[in-house]
Amino acid sequence: MPKRVLLSIITGCLATCFLFTDRAISQSTDAWTRQDSLGKDSSTAYHLSRWTLTAGTIATVADRNHQPLWLVANRYGTLSDEQADLATFAGARGSYHWGKHRVVSGGLKVYFNRHFSHAFIEQGYATVGYRNWQLSGGRFEQTTGEVNPSLSGGSFGISRNALPVPKILLSTAGYVPVPFTRNWVRVKGRFGHGWLGRQQYVQNAFLHEKSFYVRIGREKWSLHGGINHFAQWSGQHPQGKMPSRFKDYLRILTGSSGDAGDRVYQEGPIDIANAVGNHLAVFDFGVNLQVRQSSFKLYTQTLFERGTAQVADQRDRIVGFKLFGPDRLAGISWENGQNFLLKAVVIEWLNTRHQGGSVIFVGRDNYYNHTIYRTGWVYQNAIIGTPLFITQTRAGHYKLPQERVGDQNIVSNRITGGHLGLKGQVNEKIGWRTLFTYLRHYGNYYNEAFIPAKTQGHLLQECTWEMGKGFTGTAALGYDFGDLSANLGGMLGMQWTVGK
Repeated sequence: MPKRVLLSIITGCLATCFLFTDRAISQSTDAWTRQDSLGKDSSTAYHLSRWTLTAGTIATVADRNHQPLWLVANRYGTLSDEQADLATFAGARGSYHWGKHRVVSGGLKVYFNRHFSHAFIEQGYATVGYRNWQLSGGRFEQTTGEVNPSLSGGSFGISRNALPVPKILLSTAGYVPVPFTRNWVRVKGRFGHGWLGRQQYVQNAFLHEKSFYVRIGREKWSLHGGINHFAQWSGQHPQGKMPSRFKDYLRILTGSSGDAGDRVYQEGPIDIANAVGNHLAVFDFGVNLQVRQSSFKLYTQTLFERGTAQVADQRDRIVGFKLFGPDRLAGISWENGQNFLLKAVVIEWLNTRHQGGSVIFVGRDNYYNHTIYRTGWVYQNAIIGTPLFITQTRAGHYKLPQERVGDQNIVSNRITGGHLGLKGQVNEKIGWRTLFTYLRHYGNYYNEAFIPAKTQGHLLQECTWEMGKGFTGTAALGYDFGDLSANLGGMLGMQWTVGK
């Protein structure tokens, strides 16, 4: 049986979506992309232009040499982890609709932080849409998984934690109905190619991503299930160039192993016996209920890094998907469409401690780490997926001894714990958000810094208020406490927005 054969099925399933030409529904991604979605009623969108300009500044300060977790995590890498800093930004976006089914949109957002010594583009993209399809290129905010992006601790795949990876992405505009199902069955998918840049152990590596979801049901109830596949491949390793030809790309698409008879696979540190590149798959399932003005969602995500086998050259086989294993993110969310004091609640449980067990090949999945792509599932020094794991950088902030931490970039990926997210409105102008996370860290199977296990809590209280004439203020307090760090920090920001 081909290795990771289910991953190859996604490509075929995604291609079948081209048959679906019904009206698109709104896409649940970031705010900028969502506002430009084709989900709006295109019959009234003839020659409609929309634009927005924004500018602002955010100050952060902490009593330690780094920030509390929730003051910097899940903010798309825009705020630095320095003890005191000022981040200033300016951006513009716009969209132009013509006809019934066509739209072109784009945006640019530039940040300055680290005391104005570091300038970077947080978003710079263009999107072309036709009917149910969108083609985007550049750097744009994106999340994966059916979680609440502002209240969840973060998806296993792509959360809001890291700076967006530059990419070209073909996707459906949210869920689109399957013909002849009377809207009972809807599907969505995406297929993309990204560039990870030079700040990686394997420089200039590529990112491959694809996903396919199915939703069954109507407005009052529905079930959803999907798979997300990511792979880091190609690039320049210190010991040689990694496979980067088109036929190597085909192996990445299907998760196939290397070719021992190919000269390219005899050069450099390439694992011929297993899937080429660093692969990550995330399985996502859930139930959605609508009760009057309230919506409820039960969901779970599981991770696949490598399979279960008794010998080294079989550890990427399909038996390793472990859909029913103990390691998972499980959550429940509630949202109310009215402007109540409490508008949304998210409760999550996270367990990644098992990882198949401690027996090598059978277990030790070592989430987000890789022996060849040693940077792991990290971009620009921030984890692409859940920010609740601990990197080498944050281990340094916690002053953990290096000889016990080890040399892998994700030093703690075996964790258990809970997360709570709350959001509400005091009135039409004042909103608030609370995050509370309590974790127990067990390190990884290859270090000793978390023996015995370390407990750590992370708290955020944030408030926003509309001040009139396009100005919005933000104030927040973050607090970390536990065996690793006790750290209090604050944030104060101001943003000005104008547009039509």
